[in-house]
Parts: sequence; C-alpha cells; structure tokens
Amino acid sequence: MKTIISYLDNMFASLPKTMQMQQLKEEIEANMADKYNELKDEGKSENEAIGIVISEFGNIEELINEFDITFDKDEEKRPTLENEVVNDYLKTSKKSGVLIGIGVGLCVYGVALLILLTQLVEDGIIAVFSDEMGDVIGLIPLLLFVATAVGLFIYVGMMEDKFKYLDNGFKLSIEQQRTVKDSNDAFHKTYTKSISLA
Repeated sequence: MKTIISYLDNMFASLPKTMQMQQLKEEIEANMADKYNELKDEGKSENEAIGIVISEFGNIEELINEFDITFDKDEEKRPTLENEVVNDYLKTSKKSGVLIGIGVGLCVYGVALLILLTQLVEDGIIAVFSDEMGDVIGLIPLLLFVATAVGLFIYVGMMEDKFKYLDNGFKLSIEQQRTVKDSNDAFHKTYTKSISLA
C-alpha cells in the first residue's frame, strides 16, 4: 500500500495544492485502498494487487476532466499567507462578528426605548414630563445607542482595513484551508444566534 501512496504523491506533486485537489487525492486514495484490499482478499500477491490498482487508476488528466476541476491561472502568482496572518484574520473576523451583533442590538434597543418612553409619557405612567418632553426624553437613549453602534461599526471597519490587501488574492495551504473552514463552521452558529438575539 505504501507503493500506491507514493505513486499518488508523485502524480499530484506537480498539481496545485488546493482543497479541491486534496479532496480528489483523498477520494482516489480511498478507492485504491478498497481495490487493493479486495484484490488481496481474492488471493492476489502484493505486487499483483499494486500493479492492477495502478493500471486501473488511469491518467491524472482524465480524472481532472472527469471531476470537472479547473485551475486558476493566476493562482501561482498569488502570495501564500503565513499562519500568523490567517490566525489574526480569523480572530479579527470573530471579534468583528460579535461587535456587529452588539451594534445591531443597540440600534434595535434604542428604537424600542424611544417607543417605550414615549408611550409611558403619553399614558401618564411617567407624569413628570409633558408629551413633547416625553418625545425628547425617548430620543436621548436612541441617539446614545445609535452613536455607540456607529462607533462600533467604524471600529470594525478600521480593524478589517489591515486585511484589504487580501482583496488582490492569496493562496492558502491545505492545512490553512481546513483551519479556516473549521473556524467558519464553529462560529457560524454563534454568529447567527447573536444576530437573531439582537
């Protein structure tokens, strides 16, 4: 089986190191392992099993066409990000999501307080103020909350500005792609709950 893995490694060595190619390689390796084990169970020798598996593997170009994999010609020109940059980006994204959720919540609570205070003054529950003054009193928390939310949105924008250069494109290693995907999957539920709660 080591011979088959070495063969696969050599076949994929010259191809781009993308998540798509890694998935294709893993799928092919699993299929080859199944076929190898099946041939061994049928009584074939190790060399016979390896020979049959490799001969049935086919041409790498045919497999790429069969799985409809396309390559970005500019990908090789793009810089590869270092792990520190990827981790910093993930932390910033997570913090940004939380701050945006808080900002949205503040806007909603500001409007809710405006409506509540105005209604309490109109109903006479807060009889200290006139109706006109009740509208003004309701505006104070709204303006404070919205101003704080806008400050948070500006802060998030400034935090994310340091990653603007990524708009020009970049490459990630397979491990980095997995880290980003895992982080995104883990945070997606939290982000959705935060926005919904807000």
